[in-house]
Amino acid sequence: MLAGEVSGHMFLKENYFGYDDATFAALKILEIFSKTKELFSTLLSDLPKIYSTPELKLPCADERKFVIVSEIINYFKDKYQSILVDGIRLMLKPDAWALIRCSNTNPYLTVRFEARNKSDFNLVKGVVANKLREYPEIDLRELIKLSIR
Repeated sequence: MLAGEVSGHMFLKENYFGYDDATFAALKILEIFSKTKELFSTLLSDLPKIYSTPELKLPCADERKFVIVSEIINYFKDKYQSILVDGIRLMLKPDAWALIRCSNTNPYLTVRFEARNKSDFNLVKGVVANKLREYPEIDLRELIKLSIR
């Protein structure tokens, strides 16, 4: 009935096939809130904490990025359960994953991580960072400065 993504799009499936409409999403939230006496902050308080990164855009030369991601895919695909659509999404644990892909329009790799706890988040970061360090042509500064609170 409801799905969302990091970029803030909210997809709703109500009396239709499903669509992305910010106005409808905002009105739906107001409707839900109007039917309760709870504080708005408590409506989401039982959702689990998830540690995730924004899109990390790691500069990498256009002429090398596809070769590098291909090598990374070959390295990880047999070590972890993987989805190989537009790069690689590797599942290090059931609730801990990483995504590595090339930008099709700019000279960088896009990297993301997500986990249910700090320990698994740091595991994912470490596994990916260790592999990416093998490629001096990737600028890892954004990844290295990444920390979770």
